[in-house]
Amino acid sequence: MKLSRPVLIAAIIISLIFTLLFIFFQIILSRSVIILNDTNTILITPHSGDLDSTKKSAELLQASPTPNLPGVFSTGMVVHIFQTGGDGLKIRSFAGFEGIPVYLGSEGEEFEIIAGPEIIDSKIWWKIVSLSDPKKSGWAVQEYLTQQ
Repeated sequence: MKLSRPVLIAAIIISLIFTLLFIFFQIILSRSVIILNDTNTILITPHSGDLDSTKKSAELLQASPTPNLPGVFSTGMVVHIFQTGGDGLKIRSFAGFEGIPVYLGSEGEEFEIIAGPEIIDSKIWWKIVSLSDPKKSGWAVQEYLTQQ
């Protein structure tokens, strides 16, 4: 099958346009610095070649922290046990139902998420520590945790 000359020229022009767009975006992205700080704030600033000045200019920007979305968990978040029917929640030595229960968390008890998530036994597991007693820590299933 032979391509006509106008079709071939159009294909070459389109290829050149896409190539130039690709190069343009590569240059733009390579000159930006993305900073994620400990308050879950993302700062994107142009990179001028001097990383110290970029960090200083990023500090000048006002950014709002990422909100805690309902049902979305992360480390550092405070949660409490709920919907156990008063039975409490088994806090285990490691993620998964094979983990040895080390503590029975009470309905409403507050914890901080310190690690995770781990997906084991078709469940999402988080390592939590009690706010009232740091010795009480272990892995718990997400479906019995709720945000404050």
